Amino acid sequence: MDDASKDDAPAASFEAEEGVFAAVVAIFVSIFVTALAATFQCSALYMCAKSGTCTPLSENMCSFSNIVSPVGFSIYNSSNDGALDGFTRGVCAPGERQTASTAGGKLQCSRSPAFPDGFVSEIADSGAATEHERGCGRWIAAGGPVDAVHYFSFYDAPRAAADVAASIKLDTEQVQSSSDISRFVLACRAMIVNSAVPQSAALALSYLKRELHSGDISSSTGQAGVLRRLGRLVVHYCDTPLTLGLAFGGVKNDRFVVKAGDGALLTADEASEILYSFGENSQTREEVRKFASEMQTAPFSMLNVPSNAQLGEVLGGALEGSSLEDSLGVNAPLQISVDGTLSMLSKFIYAVEETSPRHANAYLLAAACQCALSVRSVVTGEFGTNAAVENVAALIRKRRRGAIAIGRFRSPDDDGAVDRFSSVNESVAFEASTISWSMLTRRTSSVLYATNPEQSSSTCWDAANVAFADSLDRQVYNKMVSERFVTRMLPAMTNVLKGAVAAEIRGGRLSKIISSAGDRAKLAASAQNLRFRIAGARRTSSFGRNIEFERPVLESTDGALVIMLKQAKAVFLDRLRLVLDGSDLCQHPPIFPSSSRNAYFLTASPCVVLLPGILVQPFVSDRFDEQSLYGRIGFVIAHEIAHVASNQLLWDIPAATLILSAYSRSTWSEAVADLTAASAIVATGMVSSDQACAHVSQLWCARVPKGYFLMPSRSHPPANSRGDNICRFLKQSF
Repeated sequence: MDDASKDDAPAASFEAEEGVFAAVVAIFVSIFVTALAATFQCSALYMCAKSGTCTPLSENMCSFSNIVSPVGFSIYNSSNDGALDGFTRGVCAPGERQTASTAGGKLQCSRSPAFPDGFVSEIADSGAATEHERGCGRWIAAGGPVDAVHYFSFYDAPRAAADVAASIKLDTEQVQSSSDISRFVLACRAMIVNSAVPQSAALALSYLKRELHSGDISSSTGQAGVLRRLGRLVVHYCDTPLTLGLAFGGVKNDRFVVKAGDGALLTADEASEILYSFGENSQTREEVRKFASEMQTAPFSMLNVPSNAQLGEVLGGALEGSSLEDSLGVNAPLQISVDGTLSMLSKFIYAVEETSPRHANAYLLAAACQCALSVRSVVTGEFGTNAAVENVAALIRKRRRGAIAIGRFRSPDDDGAVDRFSSVNESVAFEASTISWSMLTRRTSSVLYATNPEQSSSTCWDAANVAFADSLDRQVYNKMVSERFVTRMLPAMTNVLKGAVAAEIRGGRLSKIISSAGDRAKLAASAQNLRFRIAGARRTSSFGRNIEFERPVLESTDGALVIMLKQAKAVFLDRLRLVLDGSDLCQHPPIFPSSSRNAYFLTASPCVVLLPGILVQPFVSDRFDEQSLYGRIGFVIAHEIAHVASNQLLWDIPAATLILSAYSRSTWSEAVADLTAASAIVATGMVSSDQACAHVSQLWCARVPKGYFLMPSRSHPPANSRGDNICRFLKQSF
């Protein structure tokens, strides 16, 4: 190594050390500057928060926001009409706005308002190839893969219903409220937080015992007296050998009739175990075992179909002591229609004759015990550790379609009927009016002895929705429906659309589907005479039922479960009043929850029912202009009116095949209603063909899962193609 190399080595080492030192200094300087900046930034937190330029966050952090003058926005070209939409949309999809939820203040995306034109322009893609994409292509594109159909017009329906429910729930918990629902919720919460559920079930049984033996029936010891006692349980929606509900009948099949159907039977072991759980003596349990055994072993050859007189005794017992008892006497003998063979009631009557009324009374007591425990299960999700009652309830639920409340089914939610515009027939109405408590058991067990007020509040609110569905209708209506729209706009709209649909049926482009000119005239008359109801509308109003609801007589000593039973009886009597008063079918109680985004046509009567859940955006706003109203809710209304022509027995099938070539055969009835409705709203002159196409395409556009269009046949035209086909039809000429 030479001298020069020796001299250079220390210098190189020094330079390396100097570089390391510089790097270390740079790190410390950056940390210091960052800390200083953070300290400076957050030291001004109070001032900036006060001035609105920042928002304090958790852990001493702060988030800055811009305060820009109108001149500043003008400089950055942000003062145009769409600027606010852009800023408030945030991270949400087109057609939605970034907001804070009312519960907890969490960030969420909510439907953006659109008025006076209901068409949401920002979700449209004007350059797209298909009508539905031109209607809401940007909204569809903004969504990722989905596992179910998400319609633009329905995707937020569950949240809207939940928001309304939360608002009503808050109202019921107000101390000053005196509604029956509030009284129930108060009693229910007291029952739960004080661990008084068993005592409340015992009170419920005591109430049912009094009902069984009240009035004149206590002095009757024969078969008639037993049947009248049976009616005392039927009126409370208990599980008995017989159900009584509403059906359609009369000379023109346009009036209500009482219909009887099979109920449920307890086995000897089940009945004995149920009585044992309530402390009944061994003699009563032995009597019930003998009676139930006779029912189980009853020979078919010895069973007789129950007579109308025997059914009348059951109905008489149900109505005895009520305000309807006199009406029943005036209408006597009231003909009761029969669903099936009523084999269970036949076995019950056979057992009465083979044993004695005393044995039958022991069985009815077991049924009352089962009823009290079933009502308990609606609140708590369990039957007081009684496996027999739980097994009976499970079997009953398997035999019947899903129910959510006394008298109510869920809204249809399969992929082919998300729009929910299905017709309702006699079978659906009868099933809805014979739902029993055991079908409504809470799906999950609540914390039975919870002292957490929030848990008791949630549990009791769920039970209130089961027992007080009728009473909640009016409150849902008040929360969701614009009274201005209903009183000022809807009456004229329904009249105009009835006339337009009737004209289409008589001589429009689709009229050739109906074979006979006489049939076309009759169907057009039916469309013209169609009436409308809105669930929850004030009774005796234009869109409400004709008769007031007769509230149950509640006492301050009634427990929560007794209140539920009394309410059930009031609902049953409200249903039966429709028969005894000779009410027309349009007075029928809603079959689906009022907050559902739903409307349906009653096939046996010229009647359409609108649920409050559909009288909201994007279908309705009292700020919409007329063309938007006719293009949106007007299409829905016209579609329902057009269902008067859905009877394919009257169709010319070759003509239908030609006109409906774009549709699968399973969707023809709905397709004709769609096309008739589209033609009708254009024929009113309130909306042009292009506007009708735009509105309908946007309402029925959807994000769909992969393979959706390959799914099996459905009753409704599939999403997206539904609007495309309507637009194609509107632009065709025949």
